[in-house]
Amino acid sequence: MSSDVLLRAEGVGKRYARPSQPWDALVRGVLGRPEPLGEWALRDISLAVSRGESVGVLGRNGAGKSTLLGCLSGAYRPTAGRVHVNGTVAAVLQLSGTFRSDLSARENLSVYFAASGLWGRQARAALDEAEAFAEIGKYFDMPVFSYSSGMLARAAFAGAISLHSDLMIIDEVLSVGDLAFRRKSAQAFQRLREQGRSFLLVSQNPASLLRSCGRGMVLDKGRLAYDGDMIGAAEAYAQIRAQWEAGRRHGAMALGPARTPSADGLHIEQVDHGTVGTGAAGAMEIAVTVAGGRAADRIEAVLNVSHARGVLVTRVHAVGEMRSDGRAELVFRLANRLVDGAYSAELLIASGHASARVSGGIRIDVATGSSAKGMIDLGLDVQPLIEDTDRRRSPPR
Repeated sequence: MSSDVLLRAEGVGKRYARPSQPWDALVRGVLGRPEPLGEWALRDISLAVSRGESVGVLGRNGAGKSTLLGCLSGAYRPTAGRVHVNGTVAAVLQLSGTFRSDLSARENLSVYFAASGLWGRQARAALDEAEAFAEIGKYFDMPVFSYSSGMLARAAFAGAISLHSDLMIIDEVLSVGDLAFRRKSAQAFQRLREQGRSFLLVSQNPASLLRSCGRGMVLDKGRLAYDGDMIGAAEAYAQIRAQWEAGRRHGAMALGPARTPSADGLHIEQVDHGTVGTGAAGAMEIAVTVAGGRAADRIEAVLNVSHARGVLVTRVHAVGEMRSDGRAELVFRLANRLVDGAYSAELLIASGHASARVSGGIRIDVATGSSAKGMIDLGLDVQPLIEDTDRRRSPPR
């Protein structure tokens, strides 16, 4: 790898383990069988980041942005492909995700700096710099479980800034900070850019990346849809968003209001929907934003879709990971198209510390004008049997 290239990804893909029942895991452990994998969250990603380069990554919820960050920063092991690093890398998502909740920010950052090769006077200087930048006062020496999501983001970003790494990977987690902290972070970005540092910034807001990045990438459905200048990336992202919105307006599905009960703080924050493919013929997709979790917690969810008559039609699984702001995006893709009619959905979500259930609060109304009958459109072209009178066989003698 060239000395000018800090990071290179070659054909990187990631599949999460499919949720299963506890007894399934026990049987696999006894028989030595591997854990079943779900759909690809990330597929065939190849990219390179050079020294002094600022790269922006755009993508809607569920596009694979956080999974990409995890693979590039070393937080996740790619299912396929390889990641090469030629320098030091600091990732805000990775850093906050590895904070132990029973330790303070000072103690967590001490461990992080030691793992990054800082010891003695260098580590103490970095801790002092991080404490001053975070501006969370006495909480810097209090357990992390007492932090708000904004305080956790401040501590994580302060630690990443203080490490003075060659490449910084920054998630949209900074959006949880207040205006003053975001301005302070932008000024820190500018200083580091002038020093020749490299950045990989991830967001859903093109305007914020246009001010900071000269190169842009767009992720869509786990694949790299664009890689070029930042203006072109913003335009490509706008087209993807427009197609998504068109699918919501003219697609095959409409969602009713969803109640958002919670348990131990975990709850459904937003339910969105659309179609994958062209028009009403595309597969159905439901995107769910879950909030109230703990950073880096693995989250598993099951969506049960039933017909109005109470018959279970399909069950879809999704797996994700909580970001530093305590949120996660899960995308459920219904492989079987539903025929016209009314349906209800039950959503079950669980993380390492909490669980929640939405039962009967999500309504799906399908109206495509299709002539298919029943509950699931299999896409089969069945023609009626027509008897050919000219070739009617004579009755046996």
